[in-house]
Amino acid sequence: MKARERADKVETILSQEFGELGPTLIFHSDFECLVAILLSAQTTDLSVNKVSPALFGRFRKPSDFAGAGVEEIRSYIKTLGLSNSKARSLKGLGQWFLERGTEEVPHEMETLVSIPGVGVKTAGVFLIERDRPHSFPVDTHIFRVTGRLGLQRAKDPIKAGTALYRLYPGERAGYMHRAFITLGRRVCEARSPSCEECPLRELCPRLHLGKKASSTALR
Repeated sequence: MKARERADKVETILSQEFGELGPTLIFHSDFECLVAILLSAQTTDLSVNKVSPALFGRFRKPSDFAGAGVEEIRSYIKTLGLSNSKARSLKGLGQWFLERGTEEVPHEMETLVSIPGVGVKTAGVFLIERDRPHSFPVDTHIFRVTGRLGLQRAKDPIKAGTALYRLYPGERAGYMHRAFITLGRRVCEARSPSCEECPLRELCPRLHLGKKASSTALR
């Protein structure tokens, strides 16, 4: 089966299985969306959602971060991983907007990545969540699931994202990004994937591998 044909079948099955998929992070504006994604690195979305109400109650716009101290910012996110560096990034984010005299979050990749703490992956996820996908950002779930499915065979997430965006360009990237993450969290886990319960079991090359297959092959 050709890669594009496999990709189309995967999309059809997952859309039937999951239906509409919305964001798992809770936010109410572009600003909150960008901050929530930045905070989600190496932390669960649930953990971010727990600190968001108090955080966004205090910091309602970028300039609020600019005017606050790093320790105060950290006090709102101290339960999250990498809280020190994230607090510094949020301070820098606020200063970035203040220096430009705007509160509007840009929707261009090249501008987004110039904001402190916002890398290519964070910017890519932001654009997907705001329905303007320009790429296919890849996290550990997506890298694992799509590797097992044989949709990409890259050795790093950036190249994997390039391959996946070719298969799922434009608006398709947004849905499939969420679908692969959902599959990775619910079914295709890293250590104990529930292969017999997977809606893609008939398409997955992994099921044809023996129990002693290498960890590289299983990712």
